[in-house]
Amino acid sequence: MAENRTERITIKVTPTMYKRLEKLADELGQTPSTLASVYLGEIVRTKEIQREAGEAAVNRMGEAVERTLGPVIAALQQAMVEQESEQQEIEK
Repeated sequence: MAENRTERITIKVTPTMYKRLEKLADELGQTPSTLASVYLGEIVRTKEIQREAGEAAVNRMGEAVERTLGPVIAALQQAMVEQESEQQEIEK
């Protein structure tokens, strides 16, 4: 469902950027502000998708590290507990 644009923001662009935007907007039959709004929406959505993909990749890496190193860490912890118990027996 299309959403009406009701919120207003103000940005400043260089004269060169404005001319580029104005030229493209004219070619597409849009106003520069409408075209800027559409492009801003596209950029924000692209960044959201990229961020979600990055977070998913980090989560997958974390799970892979846990699967790989989890047993090793558990074995090291057990060995340390056993070594500490042996040391306490020796000190008695």
